[in-house]
Amino acid sequence: MLLIGVAYIIVLPWLGYLLSVAALITATIYFQGGVINGRSILVALSGAVCLWLLFIWLLRIQYPAGLWPSVI
Repeated sequence: MLLIGVAYIIVLPWLGYLLSVAALITATIYFQGGVINGRSILVALSGAVCLWLLFIWLLRIQYPAGLWPSVI
């Protein structure tokens, strides 16, 4: 779990908050013995969106946007 957290911190500036949290949830599902399938990806994406809405939209806490603003 510690390595998953360290990897999350490392990729956060490049992937941005939304994708990093989705990857974190997916990695945690796999680490806990779950399988990576459509359902787990849906859970990871839904969880990432809910956390994004909570922290960035509702509480107005700024997190790195990643590379996406320069791509769009």
